[in-house]
Amino acid sequence: MEINRNRAVTAVIVDHNGGDSILRTIRSIREQTEDVGLLIVDAGSSDGSADQIRRDFPDAVICPLSFYPGHAHAANCGLRLVRTPYALLAEPGVLLEKKAVRVLKAAMEADPMAFAAQALVVSEEAPRRILSGGRTFTAFGRALDEGFGLPEEKAPRLHRIQACGYAALYRLTALEETGWFDERHYQYLEEIDLGLRAMLYGFHALSVPQARCLAEAPSFSEGTGAARAALTAGNALYLRYKNLYGPFDALTAPLRLLASLGGEKDGLEEARRGGLERGRALCALSAEEDSLRAGGQKVTRRPLPEEALVDTDEEADRLYPLFLGGRIYRTPDMAPALLRLRLSALKGCGEEIRQRLAGRNMKTERGAALNGTQNRRRRHKQL
Repeated sequence: MEINRNRAVTAVIVDHNGGDSILRTIRSIREQTEDVGLLIVDAGSSDGSADQIRRDFPDAVICPLSFYPGHAHAANCGLRLVRTPYALLAEPGVLLEKKAVRVLKAAMEADPMAFAAQALVVSEEAPRRILSGGRTFTAFGRALDEGFGLPEEKAPRLHRIQACGYAALYRLTALEETGWFDERHYQYLEEIDLGLRAMLYGFHALSVPQARCLAEAPSFSEGTGAARAALTAGNALYLRYKNLYGPFDALTAPLRLLASLGGEKDGLEEARRGGLERGRALCALSAEEDSLRAGGQKVTRRPLPEEALVDTDEEADRLYPLFLGGRIYRTPDMAPALLRLRLSALKGCGEEIRQRLAGRNMKTERGAALNGTQNRRRRHKQL
């Protein structure tokens, strides 16, 4: 399938009941000063959003999936169809300023070893705060968004980050070398796993504050469900196994224990314990496959833990999954990259501590802002 070959950038958006949020994102992409193609992966939507996209944006290419296979597989489906040099992976609900894609592309063109570049994500609510300047996995064993909660005027200048989220431009030639999103992550931390893997290959990601986008600040009740807690806990263990194994993982175990003791009790401890069991199963499965590869044997398709959660037809069973990652075989020339990766994980601990110390004030301030936004929306509906 030939998609937007005459452009430099194709936007890939995963739609799973995206509703009005995905339509707003598409409109912001259509208003870009850069000519951007549009590829929508309809991952089993049932809210009519895919039909609305067909009506409002007839030139958009839609890749239909009969079920929701997790974000990693859905994103891979779209990225593997792109034939332009760059792919913009955007989350529904993100609103890009008109020059954002052009600025991201310029940053990538100026840095041939950048495999991805992320826009600065700012909250729509007032006072506007940074939601993400890039994503980091810390030696505490947790993922976080860089700069979260800071006023947007304090955003750092162009700098290197571990991984991207929200709205990021990817270089297709780099993805073909590093591999795609590991679909064993299913739904969470897959972008951080890809970023760490790219670092081991000698690439890096960029945070580009001159490229700006807006997004709704997540409420503090979002993302605290048992399913997310379980998946995130298991994926974090699997991510460490693949990218941070060896003495470093053992040396930083006390930091992870300290972080767990200092964390807030939210009633999801049992879900996380179940998630860790899943994570250990993923590590064991990956270790078995790595052993077969080391022995020169062919590794056949293995099932995913989440396949029992989705109804797949015969065609889906043949295609799912598209990419399963594993440990990268370390060579001596990778030593500098591995050192940078580990130092980055340690540096991220400082950012996590800052966010935790500021968390109480941020929660109060953002809660007031969210209430104000909700009140404005209620008044607007009444009118």
